[in-house]
Amino acid sequence: MSVEEAIRSVITKSEIAFGSTLYGEIYSALTDIGLNLAFFVFETSRRSSCARTLDGRTVSCPVLSLYLKYDGDFRQTGIDPHGGNWDDQWAQTRTIRAALNAILQRHGLGNTFLSDHTFVFVRTREELAFQRIGRDCKSAVQQLISAEAAGVSIDSIYWNGDQYDVLLRDKSHYDLVQGDVKTKVAQALPQLLAGVDEHHFCQTYDATIEFHYPGPHLPQLYRDDID
Repeated sequence: MSVEEAIRSVITKSEIAFGSTLYGEIYSALTDIGLNLAFFVFETSRRSSCARTLDGRTVSCPVLSLYLKYDGDFRQTGIDPHGGNWDDQWAQTRTIRAALNAILQRHGLGNTFLSDHTFVFVRTREELAFQRIGRDCKSAVQQLISAEAAGVSIDSIYWNGDQYDVLLRDKSHYDLVQGDVKTKVAQALPQLLAGVDEHHFCQTYDATIEFHYPGPHLPQLYRDDID
């Protein structure tokens, strides 16, 4: 799956169709607020898996997921990247929710779309693209390692969002990639990743690499090949 296909797969999950008149009105309203928006995804309360406790009841609420263009745009929001905006503390939340509801109401949409408690979450297109780029570059990373350390045996490479975890056959192969080899591979990663980003979805290409071998201190390595 290419970066473009990965982005499309997210966009198609929206219950407000990308390219529709309604989508265009909401997109314009959000950019008028000052958001450097790439796209958004909307889920009605009927399909949403997010809920609030209201008057002692658990109530499913609509979700508006905003994908800003760059990670720098997200940092400017001040939202905790680990906590998200579940508590509605982002200063723009109420403004965005009000603009959204006004447009939905004007189009005559019902309670599954309209809510005073719609969740507003924020991610970035850059994050989405970088995750895909990193996965697509695993073979190139393996070739890079092999070029710097002839004879090294690589069992698996895992991509964890901003880091490659490389599982080697044993400690003797681990020893081959220490020192200068690891430094050279790490220094080459940004250029390698940038070379795949044909549409310049990302502004930075910072990534790290760690090597491991089987043993009692091997960390948990998670599969990254499932979409």
